Amino acid sequence: MPSTQDDIVITGYGVVSPIGTGVDAFRQSLLGQRGAVEMTAPLESVNGRRWLAGLVHDFDAKLYVQPRKSLKVMCIETQMTFASAAMACQQAGIQPGSIQPDRLGTVFGSEMLFSENDDICSIVQLCQQSGEMHHEAWGANAMQHMYPLWMLKSLPNMPACHIGIWLDARGPNNTLTSDETSGVAAIIEAAHVIRRGQADCMLVGACGNKTSLTRLLQRDEANFSTAYDDPLSACKPFDQKRDGTVSGIGAGVIVLERKSHAEARGASMIARLVSWSSTFGRPQRPWGGSSDAVARSILQSLERAHIDSEQLDHINASAKGMIDLDANEAQGIAESAGNTPVTAIKGYMGDTGAGAGTIELCASLAGILDRQVPSTLNHILTAGDCPINVIQGSNKPWTKPYFLKTSLTPHGQAASILLSIEE
Repeated sequence: MPSTQDDIVITGYGVVSPIGTGVDAFRQSLLGQRGAVEMTAPLESVNGRRWLAGLVHDFDAKLYVQPRKSLKVMCIETQMTFASAAMACQQAGIQPGSIQPDRLGTVFGSEMLFSENDDICSIVQLCQQSGEMHHEAWGANAMQHMYPLWMLKSLPNMPACHIGIWLDARGPNNTLTSDETSGVAAIIEAAHVIRRGQADCMLVGACGNKTSLTRLLQRDEANFSTAYDDPLSACKPFDQKRDGTVSGIGAGVIVLERKSHAEARGASMIARLVSWSSTFGRPQRPWGGSSDAVARSILQSLERAHIDSEQLDHINASAKGMIDLDANEAQGIAESAGNTPVTAIKGYMGDTGAGAGTIELCASLAGILDRQVPSTLNHILTAGDCPINVIQGSNKPWTKPYFLKTSLTPHGQAASILLSIEE
């Protein structure tokens, strides 16, 4: 099929997050400004240490994963992504086999999926003597006791594979791993696939997990909040009292579709993907990201759509409460979009890593029904180094048709997508 300039629309979405599994629970938490950051349970294996984290408690993979035997070869991140995809397909009216297999594809954002604690703890215990780890004993013990399909459970491309198999999606199947820009980058790639005429419909999403024990032990402590006495208020995007981010876990998936294809099968359209941009800039400071990359990604998205920032209802930002990273994102937004209202979602659930882009996009999509843009949780007073118009205190009425989602990494990559509401 030749390339096409048909409009590309979102016809369904699903989410598993600390503030709710499923669109309704997620939406109610956002509208009610209810966060879900908590102190983790004490871990004997690391001297009773605890962390702040946004955890998921209401998720049962057996309600979503088909066939159920696949659960044996799915890590928790893959299970959450599969569940999100099942929800998105249900909302979009897609069943396995309902779309021509060669015209249905998948693109997912992912990251390094660390082994679950239960998979490795018993082996680590076999490798220690008198409380001291003997690494030379790992090889023999791991070979003898490790679950044989351990690696298959944790490969980053497994969400795309399992979902593709379930839907019999024989079109393009890809996985992108670019830290927090992974989800937005996956949406951009899926849009290119549709524009190139290689598919009519794409399942697109991302998963991330910064709450696993291995990930928590190797993180850079200087970038994380120490507000242990008030977990729910720990993550403060763009706020003058922000002191670091919080770990989270989750997945979000959307159905991206050629508009003519959606119309032909009678699907409801939630939003239209208008334009996009991906950029890179040298970080101004370590872990600080690039304000220049943020500004260029926003400006390019606006220019390609032939609109200006005055037509934007809001920007859904990536801010996670880190000092330098929030400041540089805010400065990039101010340079490119002026006084456009800005919301940031991580105060509700923490930083879900590669999953953040699509989960946060779902927050804007969830607000369309009530024409409400979620407020930035835990934001009291905008910091002087964040010269933007932050949505705070109460949710903002939706007044304009266009909105923009930004994502960035501490290493200088930025991406943005511009969308409009389908009336």
